[in-house]
Amino acid sequence: MRRFRKKSPQKGFLMRLEKLFSPQWAQKGFAPLEKTVDFNQQPSVDGGIEFRSAQTVREQSSLMGFTLLEIMIVVAIIVVIAAIAIPAVLRSRVTANEAAAVTSLKTINWATITYKATNAVYPSNLTDLSTCDPSYIDSVLASGAKQGYNFSLISTNSTFSVTAVPTVPNITGVRTFYTDTGGVIRASNNGTTADETSTPI
Repeated sequence: MRRFRKKSPQKGFLMRLEKLFSPQWAQKGFAPLEKTVDFNQQPSVDGGIEFRSAQTVREQSSLMGFTLLEIMIVVAIIVVIAAIAIPAVLRSRVTANEAAAVTSLKTINWATITYKATNAVYPSNLTDLSTCDPSYIDSVLASGAKQGYNFSLISTNSTFSVTAVPTVPNITGVRTFYTDTGGVIRASNNGTTADETSTPI
């Protein structure tokens, strides 16, 4: 009578480990599933090793989300960056608006003097400088509002004055500006409208 030797579970387990790390398993695209081994339990028929497709393992790994701590750190970083960047952006915007207002005042001053030389009188308002032929300023500036500033022209038979004030104080601009027949641009940053007594710039 022929006897058959029963293979020990440990030997079967080692043989499967050898197959697991052989090139043929790698070519088939399978990877072992890590699991906790309880040595108090009897080994299963297949040696206690489970196999899943490597693509399945990658897909399950990609489903892992962010922890609450990671999200809080990212939000904190964004808040710090915003707190630094936003004031700098606002300051640069105010500086650009004020520079544009000074340029517009110079344009209006030149246009008003040129208009007087042609028509013998000063224009009564900014619209006169745009509707004449040829026009001396563009229609946007003639409307009295441009790039965060409001402009107004006041004239008499012998003089004129132009003021520029921020559309939204301390937001679109901080300083107010003034010019007249003398051509000097003056500014005020104490919250009052600039006039002929304000500091020249």
